[in-house]
Amino acid sequence: MRLEKDNFKDFLEYCLTELLNIVSKDIYLVGGLVRDKLLNVDSLDYDFVVSKDAFLISKELAYKTGGALVVLDDVRDISRVVWNKERNNFDLNFDIAKIVGYSIEEDLSLRDLTINSIAIRFDTLSIKKLIDGKYNISEKDIFDPCNGYQDLKNGIIKTNAIDNFISDPLRLIRAFRFSAKYNFKIEKNTSEYINQLGKLIVNPAKERVLKELFDILSINNSSKFLEQMYKSDILYYLFQDFNNLNKSLLIKSIDCICKYELITKQIDDYFPYNEKIDKYLSENLIYNHSRKSLLKIVLLLANFKDYSITMIEFLSKIEKLVKLYTFSSVEQNFILKNICYYHQIENVLNIEINRTNLFLLFKERKKEVISSLILHFIQTKDLKEQKIIIEIYKLFIEDELLSNPPSIINGQELMKELNIPAGKIIGNLLNIIQKGQAEKIIKNKPEAISYAKDYLKSIYTPQ
Repeated sequence: MRLEKDNFKDFLEYCLTELLNIVSKDIYLVGGLVRDKLLNVDSLDYDFVVSKDAFLISKELAYKTGGALVVLDDVRDISRVVWNKERNNFDLNFDIAKIVGYSIEEDLSLRDLTINSIAIRFDTLSIKKLIDGKYNISEKDIFDPCNGYQDLKNGIIKTNAIDNFISDPLRLIRAFRFSAKYNFKIEKNTSEYINQLGKLIVNPAKERVLKELFDILSINNSSKFLEQMYKSDILYYLFQDFNNLNKSLLIKSIDCICKYELITKQIDDYFPYNEKIDKYLSENLIYNHSRKSLLKIVLLLANFKDYSITMIEFLSKIEKLVKLYTFSSVEQNFILKNICYYHQIENVLNIEINRTNLFLLFKERKKEVISSLILHFIQTKDLKEQKIIIEIYKLFIEDELLSNPPSIINGQELMKELNIPAGKIIGNLLNIIQKGQAEKIIKNKPEAISYAKDYLKSIYTPQ
């Protein structure tokens, strides 16, 4: 069933109304959407709790609205209804779960933080307030046995009970994530619980930890919150098994991330053509993981290397670590390459800046020239060295013959002109022609053919 609705609000109202028609009573909106609405922040985080039959309700809602049903946890009776642009014109998710415990009060008290323990009774009035921009969710609309609204107003991150951290230790890092997201302060007792239970953060699945860590790293001043995680030992426990990690290396990592955030925040003070850097860093390699956030992972991990381990051994350990944390293959490749570049700063600072050397550098690093130069810039405080890095960056941006020589001849044409078969020699010739273009020796196709012929003569040895 494809729904032809005029706009997203119409579609949302349709789905909400259908859900209310199915359940009619004992259903609450909880969690993120309630929190964000009270903060006047846009949200599409629709979580519902019902007294029973969450799966059957989700199944009927999916059937009536053309959504897809996903079972998230059949033991705890949690399901999701998913609508997407391809089938329904709009992307939207509803999570529907059975109330935990015997009442909504008990369910809310068992949640991670007080600011996430607020509910709204779901009815026709709440639908109107969710849809119509003239109305706001306010204190009189909410059900708040844990006083979460007061903590929202005061900017406080607070848990309902220490047992809520013990039951799901991922909540230890979630406290920092929400602190970072809203720039809220973690309450004293909650902070003490985190310090006390920090070792438990190794228990949750690594993909769940990675998601929380990425949400923190996506914040522009994440170094501030990483420092708090360091002080509570959460950051150490996350990576303690890596080569008997020395805590001082974590401090170095956080310092580098802090410098990186300063540079990217004021990029026009450091690099010309900064709009190209902004575009490059903002691009997502996969999911919602941008280069900007991934480079913070690079800076975090690259500084774990100490004198006791060779570079080959170090990269092998990093590879195991990023696989353990379930990074995608694309992300793994990006992280490993950039960690290599991070530790090759001398290769850049000590090269003679000429067309041949720059062409080879740019060809080796390909798309990651910008990221590697930023990593080098962060490492050095020497103004002369910083000028070298900026000079190389300018040439990469300004001189396309160096950074991306245009194709003036292809392999098929070379085989025909030189009367040679396909093979490695064709690839080598194309690379040599590109190098000649970068050196401004070759300007057109005839010159490329002549250059290739001369090269073949130079390597030909009569039998």
